[in-house]
Amino acid sequence: MERAFWGPDDRSILSISDLNIHISIWTLDDHNLTNIWSLKSSAPQSIALNIPQKQLSVIVSKKGRDWIEIYETNTWKLTRKLMCDKLFGIDGVCWSPNGELLAIWCSTIENSRLLVYSSVTDSHIGAFSGGDREKNGPTNGITKSLQEKNIKGIDKVVWSPEGQLLAIVGYNE
Repeated sequence: MERAFWGPDDRSILSISDLNIHISIWTLDDHNLTNIWSLKSSAPQSIALNIPQKQLSVIVSKKGRDWIEIYETNTWKLTRKLMCDKLFGIDGVCWSPNGELLAIWCSTIENSRLLVYSSVTDSHIGAFSGGDREKNGPTNGITKSLQEKNIKGIDKVVWSPEGQLLAIVGYNE
C-alpha cells in the first residue's frame, strides 16, 4: 500500500496501492469494498477529493488514453467521465475550494495546458496555455497572468482560498 486516507464523510477509508495502480475504498458502515482500477500511475496529482460536493476525481489511463472519472462519495458510484481531448495527456486534477470547478492539466513542456471544468454547468469554462500570452486574459471570471518568461510545463496548481484565482507553478525554476 502506497498511502491511505479518510473519505470526506468519515465512514470510508481510501487506500492507494503500490505504484498507484488502483484505489480500494472501504465503507465501514456497510462493509462494502469498491475498487477503482487503471489509475494513471505517472501522475502525482491523479486523485482529488471534493469535500463540499462529496465527489472524488481520478485520472484513469488505458491503452495510452487518459480521462477523468468522477465518483459520488456517498455510494462510490461513477457519475461522470471527462474525456479531455484538448489535452495531450492528463497529469493532474485539483478541485476549487467550493467544489464547483475542477482544474485539469497536462504537464508536458511542449504541450502544457490547463482546462477548467464546471461541475455546476457540466462544461469546460476556461483554458490556460503557457506559450500563448494573447489568449490568457480573463475568461468567465477566471483571471490568468504570466510573468515575462513562458511557463515550461505545469508542476503544481493551487486554488486561492476563495476559488477566484489559480496559482500555476511551472518547471522553469
